[in-house]
Amino acid sequence: MAASGVVVDGGPGARLYDEVFALLVEAQSYLHVENSRLAMTLSTAYAAESVRLTGRLIDMMAWLLGRKAAERGEIDLDTCRQLYALGLNPRHAVTLTVTDRDALPMTLVSMLDRSLELYQRMIRLDRIAETQLLQNAPADSATAG
Repeated sequence: MAASGVVVDGGPGARLYDEVFALLVEAQSYLHVENSRLAMTLSTAYAAESVRLTGRLIDMMAWLLGRKAAERGEIDLDTCRQLYALGLNPRHAVTLTVTDRDALPMTLVSMLDRSLELYQRMIRLDRIAETQLLQNAPADSATAG
């Protein structure tokens, strides 16, 4: 049986999904255009932070889609936990130093800051979703993990 909607059906994750998706589209557009304008000296730092940004966003979208599937009963709870766990990549929780902030374009810094804030919110939501999934899972599924 599917859990009540933390991610789908108007739960708090629905808004988070919209925000992550919007930032993903914004980042894709910005990174595609801005990459060609950068001086060579900035390109390494820019590339590293672009990878961090896109990695964070991809992990968040995967988590959201995995939770949707679990809540709808499309995948089981154990599969959801194994495939879509947050917090496994410590690079996603890293913040920029003052030096990095000054060297990078402000638009990229803003997207990095917003993606980190969304990631931290998602970790909190993950705890809520995990509790709800455990409460609503059949007894044999809840004790297997």
